[in-house]
Amino acid sequence: PASKFRASCMSLTCFQIAIAAMLDGMREDDEKALSKTEKAVAKFQECIEKAKEEYSSDVGQMETIRKYEDNLIAYEYAVLNLQNKRKGATSLSAEEVKAFCNGPGSKVS
Repeated sequence: PASKFRASCMSLTCFQIAIAAMLDGMREDDEKALSKTEKAVAKFQECIEKAKEEYSSDVGQMETIRKYEDNLIAYEYAVLNLQNKRKGATSLSAEEVKAFCNGPGSKVS
């Protein structure tokens, strides 16, 4: 039903807002905040996978879910970049960015 799909989208949107706020307010040296953000990104990914399974037969709904996946990639990239900065790197190298974008699945550990 459409109302169930809207509820799923609302949940995913709330995750996006929370993750964006976490990333926006995070200091690079805040290990606890980074850990919470990593967990939120992983949960966001789980919710996306669940929605994909549930609505795989509806092309229009899958288009909407793919937009959330695009945002997931951006959040994973942001977390990966913060992890690297904590290790002393200034940012990801071109090779790391290419590997990230071309690699299968999540790079957030």
